[in-house]
Amino acid sequence: MSTNQSNAKYLNIRDIAKLAGVSTATVSRVLNHPELTSPEIRARVQAIVQEHHYVPNQMVKSLFSHSADSIAVFVYDMANPFFIALIQELNRVAFDHKHALLICDTSNDIQKESDYLDYCAAIRVKGIILTEGFEFNPASNQLHSPLVMFDRVGQNVWPSVQSDNTAAIARAVKYLHNLNHRRIACIAPDTGLASIQCRCEGYRRAMEESGLFRPEYLYDRPAPLSAATGIDALNYFFSLPEPPTAILCSNDLIAQGVHFRAAQMNISVPRNLSIIGFDGIPLGSAAIPLTTIKQDIPAIAKTLFELCLHPPKEPRVTILPTEFIPGQTCGWCSR
Repeated sequence: MSTNQSNAKYLNIRDIAKLAGVSTATVSRVLNHPELTSPEIRARVQAIVQEHHYVPNQMVKSLFSHSADSIAVFVYDMANPFFIALIQELNRVAFDHKHALLICDTSNDIQKESDYLDYCAAIRVKGIILTEGFEFNPASNQLHSPLVMFDRVGQNVWPSVQSDNTAAIARAVKYLHNLNHRRIACIAPDTGLASIQCRCEGYRRAMEESGLFRPEYLYDRPAPLSAATGIDALNYFFSLPEPPTAILCSNDLIAQGVHFRAAQMNISVPRNLSIIGFDGIPLGSAAIPLTTIKQDIPAIAKTLFELCLHPPKEPRVTILPTEFIPGQTCGWCSR
């Protein structure tokens, strides 16, 4: 590689102007508004830009234009495969629309989220997506960009997107009921997350309407949405005098933990225990395909992105449908 080639990436607009024998303002017009320059000047500047592979500094450009072509997404749990899938889809949508995706890993920390909001305000992002977490109460000077929420408390102030969590769980209860299950349990850890609260409410309401609700079958202790919680919950359920014959799980990771522990305890799935998850995220380590409720991640990402760029005049909640995916973890109950 030649010296000129190796140094080309460090060229700035002043260097281009000097090489072309024009002012920096003229170079700026060629780059941003070429129709305002003469064909001769335009050709001269563009030839130098192409020769040296000049790429405009987007951060500087955003400061002068008072807006960056970027969308920020705030995520509290980067270990959850659902959020990884959502980020990947958001990134695809943003890239297709020539926007960058800024990922803010908040770890559900109020101070960290506040610091990220300050940063987003400083670089003037086009929009902010808040995924689920604690109730959102920003400082008055932190929001300079449109904001949209996904499964977040406080959604009556800003536009929000969510899956049909309550109705989806109710349909899953009916599915198990049709398989002759009557002792149906639910693992809905007390996380303070809106989506889990909705899924818990859907379970409770469906079971009460069927006259089958038993408080001991609702595992709602404070716990993470992880496989370890599924293991702990199954240990608890099978310590009861009458263990459940089916378990609804708040996400697929919990369902994975239940299935893993069932195998350790020689509990046959689905012959002796049926399991349903939530999210519809492929889990490579699953022994058999999981019966689950699949969230429409492409639709979620597309809707969040569009609401960021074109916020409604009045906040509204957009509820997206889910899909029930029959796997191999549910079976007829003969008890």
